[in-house]
Amino acid sequence: MTMRSIRESDIQKSILDYLRLKKYFCWKNSTTGIYVKARDTFIPSQNVGSPDVFVVVPTFDHHIDTITRQTLCQCIFGQIWGLEVKNEKGKQTSAQRDWEKVFKKNGGRYLLVRSLDEIMKVL
Repeated sequence: MTMRSIRESDIQKSILDYLRLKKYFCWKNSTTGIYVKARDTFIPSQNVGSPDVFVVVPTFDHHIDTITRQTLCQCIFGQIWGLEVKNEKGKQTSAQRDWEKVFKKNGGRYLLVRSLDEIMKVL
């Protein structure tokens, strides 16, 4: 009997739930595009290769209230991380590898993650 692979969307959801619980400023990045039903048209994303999740991680540890930290300090003193989520069988596309290189070159932190446990070890 073979086990079914965990869906990447389920891993993404668990990661986003965890980050929000920890009060990180984060969001899911739409990388597929949008289907416009009225026009029966698919508009592809302009973010081909970009990661599934973005999170702003503070680079300091001051004792300030949560609202101030979330609205001001993370934007000024934080570092943006891109999280590319894959299940145990998933592989990065060439566009994703290219995006990773440019993102890192410009100061972002990029992680290829396969489980919530991996994120819990670093955040």
